[in-house]
Amino acid sequence: MITPRIVEFSWSDDRSATVVKCSGSSCQYAINWECRCNCAHANHGAKGRLGWAAALATPPTDRTSQQQALASTAKNRQQKADTAQRDRVQHHVGKSSPTRSAGNLNWTDTKTAIEFARTRDIVDRLVRNDIERTQLIHVVDEISRIAGELLDSLGHGRDVRLRIGDHFWCDVVAGVVSVLARSEKTSGEIDSCADGELAAQTWDSLIRSRTSSHGYRPIATEGTRPTRAELDERAGLLGEQCLPVLQETTAEIVEIALEWLTGGTDPLLLKLRMLAVLSCPDPARHKLVWDSSLVPLLTGPITSALQQRLTTLLRGLVEPLSWDE
Repeated sequence: MITPRIVEFSWSDDRSATVVKCSGSSCQYAINWECRCNCAHANHGAKGRLGWAAALATPPTDRTSQQQALASTAKNRQQKADTAQRDRVQHHVGKSSPTRSAGNLNWTDTKTAIEFARTRDIVDRLVRNDIERTQLIHVVDEISRIAGELLDSLGHGRDVRLRIGDHFWCDVVAGVVSVLARSEKTSGEIDSCADGELAAQTWDSLIRSRTSSHGYRPIATEGTRPTRAELDERAGLLGEQCLPVLQETTAEIVEIALEWLTGGTDPLLLKLRMLAVLSCPDPARHKLVWDSSLVPLLTGPITSALQQRLTTLLRGLVEPLSWDE
């Protein structure tokens, strides 16, 4: 078993490294498929919703003006997610038609379920769980710091930013989930292994994901778009100069995640899965995140009654997908 590490939590952790920052709505809410900010997707979505959770967890009389604004935004977005989810439940009540036809999911159902999971279920859980929220905030801040160092090493060119921004960070997190979950399924527990070994397995999972993924969502048909790995190679990210830097970055994220997201088996995997879904710009276009993180969350301990209702009606959301990629 992985031994939990005892960590002192601090909201005023002073780091000398520059944290990549951006203010675009695509990073704040992860509502667009592509992040074109200077953060290269490192902040995409996760920081916004973690900020909502921190603001909502603060008593109204103690909130700063920024927290008041974040809390107001969070409530507005949650109300929209609630309405959309109830509309989809009502749409399907009494209907015998399947959620998906010929292996394809209904895009409106899929998008609604993902948004509800991120904006309602995950945020509400993090409002209630101070330690989980603090841990995830720290890890996301560290990923922002690592992003700054990575871009300093690789250069801040547009092509590099877009390739790193094309699901690299959530590939890493979901890769860790995939490796640990496979270990748990095989042996009944998460086996102890050195950070280096886990990082190597995570890198292999990441490469398999990018080699097989074209970015198509579940309802898309087969096409001719290059794989993510092919686009990475064209941009020079898999060359002798860049490849070791990306591998070192992966290893550093794995080490930080294991250091901070500790607890029992379920809490560790649960927090990693929440981080993967929060960090991914579009889980419906990212099979590794979908299979390893989103589907377990749709039927797991964070699922609210409303999400359970829709998931029950839409069985296709939690069935294995065979994507034409």
